Amino acid sequence: MISNLHHFALTVPDVDPGQRSYEIFGLDPVRRADRLVLRCAGRDQDQVLPSEGAKRRIHHLSIGTTAEGLVPAPPPDDFVRSYEAC
Repeated sequence: MISNLHHFALTVPDVDPGQRSYEIFGLDPVRRADRLVLRCAGRDQDQVLPSEGAKRRIHHLSIGTTAEGLVPAPPPDDFVRSYEAC
């Protein structure tokens, strides 16, 4: 079971113009070498990771769970049988 969203990464044609929008939304920009990351105020965790890309899109999501939330995957045969039953 998913319990939290660690961060998400976006690709955009140009990272710099969007920085002000993120600040208005309440995120704090942090520059690291050639990269911009955005954090919620008072948190020591990257929340939004914009990077340059040809199209605007979600690059990836990082999600978390607890030990109790981990559920073993069904054996492959069980998965096939449940899929075929649909």
